[in-house]
Amino acid sequence: METDCYRSLVALRLALYDTFSPDVVSPWERLLEQDPEAGVFAHPAWLRAWWEELGSGDLILGLVWDGDAPVGVFATYSGEHGHLNLLGSQDVTDEQVPVAVPGREAEAMQFFLDWAFTDGGFDRVRFHSVLDGVRWLSVIDDVASSGGFTLSKEQVDVAPSIELPPTFEEYMQHLDGHDRHEMRRKRRRLGDLGSWTVRRAHEVGWESDLAAFFEFHRQAPGEKAGFFTAERERFFRRLAADLFLFGLARLDVLDLDGEPVACTFSYDYRDTLALYNSSFRPDLAKFAPGMVLVGSLIEQSIAERKRMFDFLRGDEAYKKRFGPVARPVWELVLGK
Repeated sequence: METDCYRSLVALRLALYDTFSPDVVSPWERLLEQDPEAGVFAHPAWLRAWWEELGSGDLILGLVWDGDAPVGVFATYSGEHGHLNLLGSQDVTDEQVPVAVPGREAEAMQFFLDWAFTDGGFDRVRFHSVLDGVRWLSVIDDVASSGGFTLSKEQVDVAPSIELPPTFEEYMQHLDGHDRHEMRRKRRRLGDLGSWTVRRAHEVGWESDLAAFFEFHRQAPGEKAGFFTAERERFFRRLAADLFLFGLARLDVLDLDGEPVACTFSYDYRDTLALYNSSFRPDLAKFAPGMVLVGSLIEQSIAERKRMFDFLRGDEAYKKRFGPVARPVWELVLGK
């Protein structure tokens, strides 16, 4: 379905799609190349996997055009109580923003909201995970003011990350003395237990390593053991099948004497490695194989000249031991 509109003497066109067809995915990918802030959670491959495995309601993909050039894409679905939500859910989506040509974000958003609050029939548009510091915070605020929309803003989480220095030694020197000592001690202790190595498993033959990743989760104490419902496990398998192939995600494994004892599922996008989920053999908890693996990934990321190591959403205690800086995560709700 497609709707054509005109505004401010410039022919902007809003095309609405209810499937991930090439007609929307191809210009969407072009926009991603132009938007320096857009991450993997704004990628059509990730959002399609989420929608087809976990989504419900009516899919509405809004693509704003200026002539033959795409200006912005708003990947949404209809929720309850007259709400229009950006695709994703708080349990698995760490960032939730549109994609747009820099400098034209407000224009594209105003145009999309005009449709959403009139012909679309929605009362609210909700963004549940917007990171502090990204340009969309000010864009949404400006559009709310200029368009006469209501805006509510609430901090819902934090997202720790590390701006990586040129060398691993510099990174280690930036750590608190206790944390620096502990990282080195954990590596030595694991080495006393056996020979350990870190490898990437996402390229070929990753199915058995992904099975180990899930099994370590199921063996974990407390709430972590119940995270992977059948639906979430299916979703992660879908992400692996779709994103490993294009190099957007990776599975890393720490082997001890040739056997996997810790795994991480990460997103490898542009200049950032983002740690999405991790697990380890709980009977080896006192040797901290998960911590050793994460430290090794930070070291690898520096060697690969990445700019950032991102722990994504959540204030888990283990993240703080790696010296990140936490940014607030906001939920924003626009109303007519």
